[in-house]
Amino acid sequence: MITTVEHPMTGAELKSSIVPGTISFSIELGRALREKRGNAHQMLPLLQPLFENALYGSRHHLYTGKVTNYESRIVGGYDVGEARIEPFSSSAEPSRDALTVSVKNEYLLAKLGNQVIASVPDLITILDFETSEPINAERLRYGQRVAVIGVGCPTFYRSLNALKVISPNCFGFDEDFVPIEQLAQHHLPG
Repeated sequence: MITTVEHPMTGAELKSSIVPGTISFSIELGRALREKRGNAHQMLPLLQPLFENALYGSRHHLYTGKVTNYESRIVGGYDVGEARIEPFSSSAEPSRDALTVSVKNEYLLAKLGNQVIASVPDLITILDFETSEPINAERLRYGQRVAVIGVGCPTFYRSLNALKVISPNCFGFDEDFVPIEQLAQHHLPG
């Protein structure tokens, strides 16, 4: 991974251009992941209080399994693809359909069969199951054991004006945005 510095700006410009509370939340989340190591099933309950007190919505456990296929290609400068994740064969969880996650540089849409269970502008995050470390779309690979987490976006991203530019339709999906908490009956417990 490479860290770069881009877009130099003053402190006042920075404050007016970022989502308030995001940097503090990121620091707290990073600290929790560093100090409370464990697999995804151990970590998810420990992280829930952070999300309850943040401007982000609640955290949802969408899926746990193994990446059985991931295909991507560069289209117009974007990494576009789809991942297929299937349950662990020895999983104690109920049998579930495979999860597909659509990618355009980021995880945009998660579906169980034909049922959307999370989409932009809500956040979809894929974690390494054993370490709980996030896996960026460009690092996702066949065979990885993962947990898929959804997080509600800040409420201002759900306004009609915002959804005109960040709903699933804006990324070429024939799906309207449904807030993640309204899809909770399709999520795993925890």
